Amino acid sequence: MVSAIYKILNKINNEPYVGKSKRVEKRWYQHISALNNGDHYNYLLQKDWNDYGPEAFSFEIIKEAEPEYLNELEQFYIAFYDAMNNGYNLTGGGNGCVGCSRTKKSKKKKNNIQ
Repeated sequence: MVSAIYKILNKINNEPYVGKSKRVEKRWYQHISALNNGDHYNYLLQKDWNDYGPEAFSFEIIKEAEPEYLNELEQFYIAFYDAMNNGYNLTGGGNGCVGCSRTKKSKKKKNNIQ
């Protein structure tokens, strides 16, 4: 299994989701399974998956890395792709969502979904 930073890209609106995993192929399967079941934790990604369909999304490895560098690299690539403001990331990455705050865009999108 590959330890890497990965990107899920909506090919229609060019919005990315950047993530990290020590076992990236398994993580992609988890994303796809949750999205297909309609219960992905990321409501922004779930909404667009429902609206555009699976064929609108691509999965790619951005950078393979040793596990100890994943947090730092995830933060770098979320910033590089501006994935919080112009994508699906709800946090700046690194250590999950403990104490995180949402962007104005994600708050607006969530309010429009409900």
